[in-house]
Amino acid sequence: MAVVLTGMGDDGTEGARAVKLAGGKVVAESAETAVIYGMPKQVVDANLADHVVPLGEVAGLIGRYGLAKEA
Repeated sequence: MAVVLTGMGDDGTEGARAVKLAGGKVVAESAETAVIYGMPKQVVDANLADHVVPLGEVAGLIGRYGLAKEA
C-alpha cells in the first residue's frame, strides 16, 4: 500500500505505479485537505489512486486493508 499526502512534485507517481504493478493499493489525499495538492494530484491524474480521501479518512483505509490481509 502507498499513501500519497500533501506535497509538491511528481516523484510519488512512480512509487504509486510500482505499488500498483505489485498488486497493492494506492490512497491519495484529496484536494480539500491537502496543503499542497501537487503530488496527490499527479497520482490521481495518472489514474493510479484506488481511493482519494480527506486526510481524516486515510488511517481508516490503512487499517481496513491491514485487517483484510490478516483475515
